[in-house]
Amino acid sequence: MPEIPKAPPFKRWGFFIKGVLMKKISLLFIAFMSITSVYCAAADPTDSIEDSIKAQTIPTYLIILGSKKNYYDVLKIAKSISKKSGISYDDEGMIYDKKKGLIDSDPTANGYPSDEDDYLGRRGNGDFISIEKSEAYNGLKKGFYIIVGSIQEKSQDAEKMLKFYKKYAPDAYIQKTHIFMGCMH
Repeated sequence: MPEIPKAPPFKRWGFFIKGVLMKKISLLFIAFMSITSVYCAAADPTDSIEDSIKAQTIPTYLIILGSKKNYYDVLKIAKSISKKSGISYDDEGMIYDKKKGLIDSDPTANGYPSDEDDYLGRRGNGDFISIEKSEAYNGLKKGFYIIVGSIQEKSQDAEKMLKFYKKYAPDAYIQKTHIFMGCMH
């Protein structure tokens, strides 16, 4: 019986790339698009932009540990609270720019530019302390850098976090606000 010649390596790889790998890539793409369309979808396609934004904006409670107009003053306080409480400080990739204030060190890293000054406020909770611009949250006076210890969706969870942080930041308080949780691109 004659031996069947093997296809050259590049042709075998071509089959792999065209066949198996392309199917996997296609499935990943479909999964990604499905997930992003769920998160980016408006509440109702007939809604106005304002209605869509409102539907994706949720009431939240900020646990604010302090505030100052000077970034370096608030940074010193935030790091001190972090050290005392054992809760890490995270700058979330933000840097201080003398002209713009707090900005994203790489505004395109998230796949989209944020706003005109390249700042996107913290939107979700996490177990860390951060510094944010007060104007990122409605109900706060503009022009301050605030130390955020937590963001909670339930007032009773916010009260628990406030009780914890009061030991390290006696002037800490809860600020109810609303945060847009929809897509930003």
